[in-house]
Amino acid sequence: MVGETSLAAGVGAYIDSANKLSETDENWAGALKEAFPTGIGQYIPDDLATLDSDSPDTKKIKNVVAGGLLGIFGDLAIGGASLLRAQMQTAKLGKFIPKTSSAEEYFKKLKLNKTADESVENAVKTAAQERDDALEELGQYYRETDVEDVPRVGKDDAFDIDEEGVRAEDNGGVIGASVDAARIQGNKKTINGRVGSMASDAAIKKGLAPDNLKSRNFIQRLVANLKKAGNFDYEGDGFKVTAAERDAAAEVLSEQMMDPRMDRGELKKLLNNFKDEVQTLKGTIRPISQVGYEAVFKSIKKYMDEYMNMDTIKAQAYLTHSLAGQVADMSEGARLLDGTDGVKRAQEMILDRLEYLLVEKGIASYNRGAGLANIKLWERYRIAKDPEKMLEISENARARTQDALADIIPRAKTTVNELRTMAAEREDFLRPLQLAWEFTDGNVDTLDKLMKFVTSSMSDMRKAFIDDNPEIPNVLVRGFYSNIYNSVLTSVSTPAKAVMGNSVLMLTKPISIFAGAALRGDLKTMRRAWYQYSAVFDTLSKGSSHLAKVFRKASADPTSVSYIMRRDLVEENEGQMDVLFAFANAAAKEGNLGPRVLFEQAQAMQDLSNNPMLRFGANAMTAMDGFTRAVEANIQARGRAWDKFIDGGVELNEQTYKQASDEIYSSMFDSSGMITDEAVDYASREMALNLDSPGADALGELINRFPAIKPFMLFPRTSANVVGIADTFSPWSVFQQDINKLASKSPKDFTTTEVVDILKARGLPIDENIEQTFATLQAEMRGRKAIGLVTMTLATGLFMNDRLHGNGHFDKERQKMRREVGWQPRSIKGLDGNWYTYDGLGPLSDYLALTADVMDNFDVLEPLEMDSFRERLMHILGASLVNKSMLASLGPMLEIFEGSGAAMNRFAASTASSLLPLSGARAEFSRIISPQLREFEEDFMSHLRNRNRFLDELGVPGALPGKYDWIDGKPVRYADDFFTRIWNATAPFKKADGISPERQYLIDIEYDARPIFTSTSAGVKYTAAQRSELLSLIGQQGYFRNEIKKIMNRMPADKWKAAYRKSQAANPGETKAEKFGNLYNNIDKILRKAKKNAEREMSQRADVEAAVTQRKINIREQERYNIPPFQLENK
Repeated sequence: MVGETSLAAGVGAYIDSANKLSETDENWAGALKEAFPTGIGQYIPDDLATLDSDSPDTKKIKNVVAGGLLGIFGDLAIGGASLLRAQMQTAKLGKFIPKTSSAEEYFKKLKLNKTADESVENAVKTAAQERDDALEELGQYYRETDVEDVPRVGKDDAFDIDEEGVRAEDNGGVIGASVDAARIQGNKKTINGRVGSMASDAAIKKGLAPDNLKSRNFIQRLVANLKKAGNFDYEGDGFKVTAAERDAAAEVLSEQMMDPRMDRGELKKLLNNFKDEVQTLKGTIRPISQVGYEAVFKSIKKYMDEYMNMDTIKAQAYLTHSLAGQVADMSEGARLLDGTDGVKRAQEMILDRLEYLLVEKGIASYNRGAGLANIKLWERYRIAKDPEKMLEISENARARTQDALADIIPRAKTTVNELRTMAAEREDFLRPLQLAWEFTDGNVDTLDKLMKFVTSSMSDMRKAFIDDNPEIPNVLVRGFYSNIYNSVLTSVSTPAKAVMGNSVLMLTKPISIFAGAALRGDLKTMRRAWYQYSAVFDTLSKGSSHLAKVFRKASADPTSVSYIMRRDLVEENEGQMDVLFAFANAAAKEGNLGPRVLFEQAQAMQDLSNNPMLRFGANAMTAMDGFTRAVEANIQARGRAWDKFIDGGVELNEQTYKQASDEIYSSMFDSSGMITDEAVDYASREMALNLDSPGADALGELINRFPAIKPFMLFPRTSANVVGIADTFSPWSVFQQDINKLASKSPKDFTTTEVVDILKARGLPIDENIEQTFATLQAEMRGRKAIGLVTMTLATGLFMNDRLHGNGHFDKERQKMRREVGWQPRSIKGLDGNWYTYDGLGPLSDYLALTADVMDNFDVLEPLEMDSFRERLMHILGASLVNKSMLASLGPMLEIFEGSGAAMNRFAASTASSLLPLSGARAEFSRIISPQLREFEEDFMSHLRNRNRFLDELGVPGALPGKYDWIDGKPVRYADDFFTRIWNATAPFKKADGISPERQYLIDIEYDARPIFTSTSAGVKYTAAQRSELLSLIGQQGYFRNEIKKIMNRMPADKWKAAYRKSQAANPGETKAEKFGNLYNNIDKILRKAKKNAEREMSQRADVEAAVTQRKINIREQERYNIPPFQLENK
């Protein structure tokens, strides 16, 4: 049989060609990949020398190519690897190193194949022999058990080579599997490996016999081998696996199998504690008879050994992970065999393993509930010293477990038989099911589950509102939000704000370190920081280069950039779409075109979301993230190079220093050209406001469960990070007490464990330079607080000189009036007299605004009583904290839940506009060519048109009337200078004209007149067009402005405020600003007169007067108990 398989594949010719290739020094992995059929080569690692027979990666290849003819290519891969290792003179056979005499005796008897140091021909033959023996063993099984006179694989010669697929037991069986698990978890010379095979096809079929399943014979053999092997290490080529590492890996697999929610080590601790307690009990309690005494502990021990012993659970965990991996990998192999007779054999192998897997997972699920509960019951009766009750529980537990097995085993067989029936009757659906097995690692194992998977993935639109299974995302909902994000982020101002925010935090970082080190007199840290940050041109050059590269990659393929999406998530999305495509095709063959229509819609939405034109904003922000990462990477590299020279005692000069830092910088990139260094990742994500946090993660989970709230919280992680980063600049951090300790305490106040935990959390290296790394971090935190304090001090001076605005007045009506007269929030007065917003300064802007808010709201006319104090405090906290947090977006949602029609229309218009492409760009374009604000009603169409004001300039019908200033009659927010419009539309810092003396006077006396303009004196509401014209006429006629000037001369604001406060002090609680000195009343009078003067000149005067007359008629009719004939509003 060896000759048939290896020679039929042309081993000699292959070896000859391989030798010729080696002579020309060409790449072996490339040659093998090129020689193998399409698809198979992807499973061969680039570093072929790592592909020995004991590698977890090799075992994955064996799983994938187990079907028939494909197995030959796995043999050839191992043979080629053997030759390559020999030529490289690196051949080193992996070996088990027993630690005890009993283990040594076991490994002497253990038969292991050797391929690492063999010739290529022997390596191929050895690998082929394994498969040949497994095939012979399968034939023998059929000869002994088969009662039907039908051809069987391995028993009869009626099959072609591609129908004779088998999967042999790997070297060492369960012992080798324990090494595989540790290697995979420790990433020891493995990239995409699997836990090895512990049973051949014949052994699996024997194990599936009901009696064997029920008696757990196969599991007990695995347990026996684990116990005999005992304590041992494993040493391979360039790596070593210790007994402790194997034990730790087994615990992880066992906990994942029993209960993924378990903390690390909890299962072992629970079982060991119980074992110790039972032994203690055995020596202290005596039942009535010695026979009864022995029965208790024998019964408990038997149950524990069979079902809840740690070795039993480990064996079960190894087996389930091995079988699950084989099912997933063989599904891949079946895809590669598509169109050949080998598919049916692959399906049979998958179904056998799936049946065994269903049984073992069923037992694990049962023991997770009942088994752990029994331990707790035993513990209770141990404390009560009642061995008879413990005996009863143990006997019942074993009986109930046997009953559970009696139910689990036939259910598993029924499930697999249904799959076999499906393979015969609905074969088209096996392909999508195989893909689903592969995608879900065996969780989707029946046609019913596949149907539910597809329903959840496409047709279940309830998942747009409430999702009780977020692990399976709905691709239509995902595409919907992907396009909304793209649409919202298409403006130029979005990446501009990101650039400014990142730049501010990048600039504050060196300032923080220098300032923090200077405060403690730490010259060494200051000198290190100088070397880190002094290479400005080199750093900017690397940052710009990486920015360009990331932007190109993101534009060509967003999924290729890990900064956008982790590779595992990309593969999940692609895998899900593959399953849905296969299912849609299978359903279409049966005449059901529904899934095909839904899939094509999902695919179209995905393609649209990946369009580089529509993703401009997102790609630009990703490119900026790349710039930040490269800049931070070079800074970190220069710091580590400094440590290497200074603390390492190496001679320092510019050339060697540059060379060393460049080497460290280069090591931070992965094979795709993306930066993966943990410290750089943490720092750049902090600057980009994208750090993980418990609050952000919890909110993300909430949104996943209730996607209906997602439109109100499109960027929850950013909002959470805004508050977090601002808190680090606070003189005393409120939400992060550890930052206070970092900034204020000496390094001696921290234990080594605390230092390691703090550095690990930030991805900083734990090495011989740990003290300097920690000192730099402390200096940065100390410096941040110093910057925050200095910012607040400067803000105080600016406000006292009337050059700083915060978020505004706590009284909503007065704040509305401020905005009406051109008061610009969160802005600084420039030397030219204009006001410029400072929102782009990151956390510094929050401290400027906080200082201004405190000083502004505690210097108002209203007396500082308890109610007023509470209002002011809540306003300040809300503006500085809540409005910056993820909670700010809950306001509109709560308004909708309260039934606010205006809020509903506003939200609906915003969502509708975002559904169309280029929402952000359209809004920005509107601010450039049509910047004037509009008067409009609170209906859906008016809100939608207001978001697309550029249509007015294109002559599209339905233009909204403009908003005009009622003091001078000028268009509100309109700039004549075109470049000023572009600046205000796209730049982070907006420009506003200076405030005129008349406007400033109204602000100083805290006057509110806005409600006067909403309706006539008779109570009839103005239409939007009428309001627009009225405000324009009031300003243009100039009566109100002239009269205000007279009042200003007669009663200056400072003089009036001083008199008011004097009266307030003499008569606390009695003096009201609204009535004091009749100032407000006088302004109301002249404003009403100005309004009447304007009404006389309105083009719609007749309509207004008719509406007033009709209102009077309606009121009279109501007083007579009649129904008013017309509505009370003017239309």
